[in-house]
Amino acid sequence: MEKFKIQNSKFRMGIGVLGLAILLSIGWSQPAKAATITTGPLEITFAGDQLFSETNMYPGMPAIVKSVSIKNNGVYSHSFSIAANGVGGALANVLQIEPRDGGVPIWSQTLSQLASLPTGSKVVIPSIASGATKDIQIAAILPASAGNSIQGQSTLNFGFTLGNESTDQAEPSGLTSRPNNSLGGSILNAITYNPPVATTTPSETPGTTGQVAGASTVAGATTVAKELCFWWLVALVILIIFLILYHRYQKKEGKVAVWWLWPILFSGVLFVAHYFVDRSYQQTIFCHWFWTIEIATLIVYFIIDSRTQAE
Repeated sequence: MEKFKIQNSKFRMGIGVLGLAILLSIGWSQPAKAATITTGPLEITFAGDQLFSETNMYPGMPAIVKSVSIKNNGVYSHSFSIAANGVGGALANVLQIEPRDGGVPIWSQTLSQLASLPTGSKVVIPSIASGATKDIQIAAILPASAGNSIQGQSTLNFGFTLGNESTDQAEPSGLTSRPNNSLGGSILNAITYNPPVATTTPSETPGTTGQVAGASTVAGATTVAKELCFWWLVALVILIIFLILYHRYQKKEGKVAVWWLWPILFSGVLFVAHYFVDRSYQQTIFCHWFWTIEIATLIVYFIIDSRTQAE
């Protein structure tokens, strides 16, 4: 009995050390609190997954203001501009978009005006120094002068394209941005899995009356704000607990039929569950390679199990 306790203790320690090593290698994943898009040298951050998504707007209501943070990761100074696309409906002629710097308006344009600019975009900030971050506000205003006649008009769907002007000085070949060298940034960049995504285009189909929805769209970037996936860690802990209990059962009751198959089947069930659950989360590299983590855990389990059986 004493020998069994010692062997079982070694087994739990081995599996526990494996799980602890993986956990310590990444730290606890912090949920993402805002949408971040990267377009060229600029990193643009704002709360939520849409720049504007409001319902039941009425003339004279308080301005809807969204804070936007723009960081220039390039090696040169760059501008920040806005373009509107997919604009349609009667509200487009009265809804005003007004960037502000410290609450002071920079310019004000209706969506129709913004969408019909000959240059395609309008500069908000002429220059942001390399490595600098600029915080601004973008307001959506339905002025009282619009009158009550616009109430009941069709939904206005539109998209914003955010980025720097194409006339900015081009970044050096092969160097489009500065790396984030902070500890938190380095860890996040190392574990976040960002596969290429398709270009997002705004919907132009009218929807519920009185709704205004503007989605920030940038080719090759996503604006969906998601928490970092942690289900791979939950599944791994469940697998480790199962292996420990399974090992103890076999020590006490003897090996069951095809004893080696059940840990593999259980791992498969966890993999399938993880695959479906984490779709609503920002994947990390551990989500993408979760199957290899499971295989590594099973290999360690079978090695330790065979050694304790031989002793």
